[in-house]
Amino acid sequence: MRNKLFGKLIGLAAIAVVLAGVAGILTTNGSEAAGPDRVVAGVGIVPGLGLVVHVAVLVGPGQSDRAAVDTALAAQGARPITSAEYSLTGLVHDGPADGATLEDDQVAVVYNGSNMPSFTPGFDMQALVNASVAPWNAVSQSALVFSDGGSTSNACPSLLKECPGRQVLNGANEVAFWALKSNTTLAVTWSHSGADEFDIAFNTNFSWVDNATDVTGNGEFDVVTVGIHEFGHGAGIGHSTADGDPVMEAVYDGGRRGLADDDSDALNALYGGGATADPTPDPTETPAPTPTPEPGVADTLTLGDLGGPYGKRDRVIIPVSATDNGTGVEGVAVQVRIVTASGKALSGSSTTGADGSVQFSYKVNAGRDGSGTYTVTATAAGGLSAGGTFEVE
Repeated sequence: MRNKLFGKLIGLAAIAVVLAGVAGILTTNGSEAAGPDRVVAGVGIVPGLGLVVHVAVLVGPGQSDRAAVDTALAAQGARPITSAEYSLTGLVHDGPADGATLEDDQVAVVYNGSNMPSFTPGFDMQALVNASVAPWNAVSQSALVFSDGGSTSNACPSLLKECPGRQVLNGANEVAFWALKSNTTLAVTWSHSGADEFDIAFNTNFSWVDNATDVTGNGEFDVVTVGIHEFGHGAGIGHSTADGDPVMEAVYDGGRRGLADDDSDALNALYGGGATADPTPDPTETPAPTPTPEPGVADTLTLGDLGGPYGKRDRVIIPVSATDNGTGVEGVAVQVRIVTASGKALSGSSTTGADGSVQFSYKVNAGRDGSGTYTVTATAAGGLSAGGTFEVE
């Protein structure tokens, strides 16, 4: 990764995303307030190590936001960041924005669910990660795609201060639940100014819920809302002061599982510029069929011919169509998962176009992903799925 000056990377509309982090904290009503407990966020650095720390902190009535954030940062061995340092510490994964190849924008996430609290049946660590990255992966102009890197045997994310031994870069983006030293820190995201790596930890000392309509003041926190915010930091996005309730606003205000325009603009500023993701949604623009089925509701999902065999740098087109009684359905959310010959999992998501179809693409890198059979699975709501394979020589 290359150090980059954020002011050169981020367009005018998204500059507030960076500037909000300069003060170290962001609140809705000043640096000190009465009233119920609230959550604010801050950013700091570990001097001499190039490590950047984002924290989400519970602040009690009448307590200073700045003091609460400073205390939480100190528990992670960090101090508040200065305006001069902030422009040099951003995590930006290599990709089209800096001239690298598209496949570099596949950011694999590994997870350790051993300390995860009990949620509703089926909501495990993989489901949490998938729900947290889905809004970011759906940003149409961004080339960045968080992919499923599977579970990890590492007991503790390597950058987490609470882990035994030294904080080290191990090349993996790790997510886990862990007992953080500060009992006021909900979650923390670590990254490095000189490497494409981040780690996220949710504090097991809090009451987490899987509740998209969670409200503030009840002592519970929607884990997906916080996860979406932390993965925004994992993408290199700072805090926002923009209107429209962005998820990157540095305050927890109840369940908020969608992105605001400012969130999408910030991601596009870092990974957009007309680039496409890998796998890449490329919906075909054709007139809507008549009669038009109910938008987004299909009874059949079909995976088209994948072709092949492919050479080590070929591009594979993955066509998917969604139909209802044989008629294409627009607006169906489709997820595609590729398992390479080496066992690496890649994923992408998009929605069908007016004719009920959507295309994904994958650029072969046999040196990285192996030669042999690649498995493709497309899924959509209602239990719909379709699968196929292609060969890489």
